[in-house]
Amino acid sequence: MNGFRNEWKYICKESRFDVVKARLSHVLEADIHGNKNGDYYVHSLYFDDVFFTGAYDNNNGSEERYKYRIRYYGNDPKGSPIMLERKEKRDNMCRKLCCKITRSEFDILTGASGNVADLLYFTEKPLVRRFASEILAKGFAPKAIVDYARTAYTDPVTDVRVTFDKAICAAYDTDAFLDGDYMRIPLSLDENGILEVKFNVILPDYIKNAVSDISSRQDTFSKYYNAINILEESSLWKH
Repeated sequence: MNGFRNEWKYICKESRFDVVKARLSHVLEADIHGNKNGDYYVHSLYFDDVFFTGAYDNNNGSEERYKYRIRYYGNDPKGSPIMLERKEKRDNMCRKLCCKITRSEFDILTGASGNVADLLYFTEKPLVRRFASEILAKGFAPKAIVDYARTAYTDPVTDVRVTFDKAICAAYDTDAFLDGDYMRIPLSLDENGILEVKFNVILPDYIKNAVSDISSRQDTFSKYYNAINILEESSLWKH
């Protein structure tokens, strides 16, 4: 997806989403990443500069901002593609650029081995080359892990995507990202999760009606920004 699209976010109680889920299951398809109910886990490793610009630009309401992350789905990184993603925001619009990377590229980008400058010359992936140049220019490095359970539905005709994320946790042991052996700190959301609706130009009425009674107010909740806040309260986090 190269074009910007709308992204609406709402704080939503899990019990309330069960009602929405029942509605959506009749009009949308379960996401291909998940099981027959559209359920799966998401694991993201976020990068930032020494000033945590990516985190605080969101809180400051910057009209244009972006962040990099490496992500895999499910609970088996060896059996799931590793994805490099650049998430861009422009006002209330967003887009995501992504590509698959190898374990060797992962190790170089995270600083575990190799020389990131080599990727400028030897990779054929534009996003990897772009990220490598920003690592060299701005000092991007792994800062936090964000894990959560997701339920997702899609409409392949209108390209609408509705997701609900719950059990959102943060972790500071970025070196263990692909091992999964790290302590997770829950984000303080009580029994709430994050409902997101992504669409291109017009949200069809049958989908709008399905989510209309969730909340009257959109939210700008950022998992990464809130993860940084939680981790800053931990005496074990070194950054």
